Amino acid sequence: MPQPTNVPCPACILFVDDSKLIRLAAQRILEPHFELLLAGNAEDALRQLEARSDVQVVFTDINLPGMSGYQLIGRLRKDPNDRRAGLPIVAMTGVENQESERQKALELGASDFLGKPFRHSELLARTWTHVRSQLLRRQVQALESNPHRDPRTGLASRDDCIERVAQALSFARRHAQAVSLVTLHLDGLCALADELGEPFAGQAWWRLGRLLKESIRREDTVYRIGPESFCFLLPATEAHGAAILRDRFIPNLEALGLDAEGGVLDVRCRFLIASPDPRLDHDLEALIDGEPEPRRAAARTDPRLSLDEVLESLERGERDQLKPHVEELRQRLEPLLALLSGEPSDPVRTGSD
Repeated sequence: MPQPTNVPCPACILFVDDSKLIRLAAQRILEPHFELLLAGNAEDALRQLEARSDVQVVFTDINLPGMSGYQLIGRLRKDPNDRRAGLPIVAMTGVENQESERQKALELGASDFLGKPFRHSELLARTWTHVRSQLLRRQVQALESNPHRDPRTGLASRDDCIERVAQALSFARRHAQAVSLVTLHLDGLCALADELGEPFAGQAWWRLGRLLKESIRREDTVYRIGPESFCFLLPATEAHGAAILRDRFIPNLEALGLDAEGGVLDVRCRFLIASPDPRLDHDLEALIDGEPEPRRAAARTDPRLSLDEVLESLERGERDQLKPHVEELRQRLEPLLALLSGEPSDPVRTGSD
């Protein structure tokens, strides 16, 4: 596999497995392309991570002697050092009980999963993908540092979400990688916040934003895309993995102070999971909202906007998108307005020919 030209070389990879044969196999595959660190147990891996600040990806077996791979994943995700806590971690295990181990590893914060024995091309491709993802993550962090944030929750905005999803799909397309979106609708949340009033509602909104950010993995991002809607972007994650992670994103409204006294006002939680094919073009607006794309795509084959689409765009504040259609909309509405006012106009027939 050719080395990508825009990745600094050699990237440093830490490979943790108690099997000498597996470590030798990884060495033959990875050492020609990367600086490779090998460890036979989790304790040695932690010592090397403490000593080296340039490790970019960690591969770890699940069934390690002493401290297990699960414990190593949990330890790294809780590391006070942001660099170590944010490293991509690829969990590895044999065929037996692979599904249950995969689920547990993802829940603990693993970025990816690799079955053993692995193929030469698969290990090398996964490594390059995660090395490149570190570069993409820096771009994401720069994007998130912009001032276009929701002032109530502190989360990045809908516009940022659309830009970031476009970047993630492009990356996934180039590297044959999965990407998933989880859209969370909290129906009734605004009414509940209004019932609480200020300053309690404002404090609760801010805590909600912080809680949603804390619920995601390091490589994931969350955005407020509507008054009661949030979108989680999960790179390198298939639909099955997104479904496993979904329950982590349900906020405890009572703990946030968003709980109506007497339980009169209910908040309904709706999840929509999408794993778009990165090889295809997508309606990003529909995608992040969790709307069915075929319906919207079919509607857009007609250059004219429907009244429903116009009203939806106005509700979302998308006035600039309507400007190219203003004249056409005026011509279509003019006969209707004239009819309602009792003044016939040319396009409306008032009698037989």
